[in-house]
Amino acid sequence: EQRASWAGAHKKVLGYPELQGDTDLNWWLDRIHPDDLPRVLASQAEALDAGANYWNEGYRFLKASGEWIDVKSRCVIVRNEAGQAFGSSDQCSTSPSKRRRKPN
Repeated sequence: EQRASWAGAHKKVLGYPELQGDTDLNWWLDRIHPDDLPRVLASQAEALDAGANYWNEGYRFLKASGEWIDVKSRCVIVRNEAGQAFGSSDQCSTSPSKRRRKPN
């Protein structure tokens, strides 16, 4: 099972109490805006397949309050000696001035 770890101010900024440790990877994917998700997954797969050591992508993320917030993920891809990805370290930053309300 793939997991996403959360640290720093994510709990305070995003409002989810479960962000004290880590979550199932699908928890993160389920909160990416549906219009952004295909692009995010495609760019991530492209970085993994191309042998890149880094992945960067901006997208909208759903806060616990129902607002969409613009975030940017910066990820270091950890690879073994054969170049296969086996882990990553992600940092996520927000742009609070660009918050949007969840559409009904």
